[in-house]
Amino acid sequence: MSRTINLALISSLLFFMANTAQADAGVGEQIYKHCKVCHGVKGWGGKEGKYPRIAGLPQYYLEKQLADFKGRKRINKPMVPVFKNWRFNQDAITAVSAFVSQLSLAGFERTHYEPSPEVLAQFDGKDEMLEVGEDIFQDCIQCHGEQARGKEDKESPPLVNQYPNYLRKQIVEFASGHRTHENSESLFGELETDEIEALLAYLNSQAD
Repeated sequence: MSRTINLALISSLLFFMANTAQADAGVGEQIYKHCKVCHGVKGWGGKEGKYPRIAGLPQYYLEKQLADFKGRKRINKPMVPVFKNWRFNQDAITAVSAFVSQLSLAGFERTHYEPSPEVLAQFDGKDEMLEVGEDIFQDCIQCHGEQARGKEDKESPPLVNQYPNYLRKQIVEFASGHRTHENSESLFGELETDEIEALLAYLNSQAD
């Protein structure tokens, strides 16, 4: 096969791949129109964490959560009509997850964590509160990484740059069993309210 033919084939393949990627991105963007009512046009969430920031989350994590919502392994009422009104097969899940994972966080301003006077009174100041939070986080490092930025091999999400109110709700749901986590009892079962707040303060301090 001549060099000229090789170059022609390579050029055709690259053109096909580029157009396929653009098509997939377009499909993901179209599907995301069903999501932006809650998560916002940019995927930044809102209402101080009632709706989480999903922009820039890893595709592997987004795909897993959407599959769990579809299979009712993870229950969330606002997500139920999404799967009733859209043919959310695996191709759709992959496309929208890829689109959302590429949404930029440039300009994103999360809610800054500020402990209530009652919570802060449980510690000798904010420095001690952060130290306690860092100590608690040591049990999370194996899955979420030293800087809380997630690990693909554990299918774990980053915990930084997320709303504290949303993280608090997830911890409470893990502790109660409303949301499943393989280490719920050992990680969350004995956490006191002030310890949860210390963990949130530490995670907030690690955000970009």
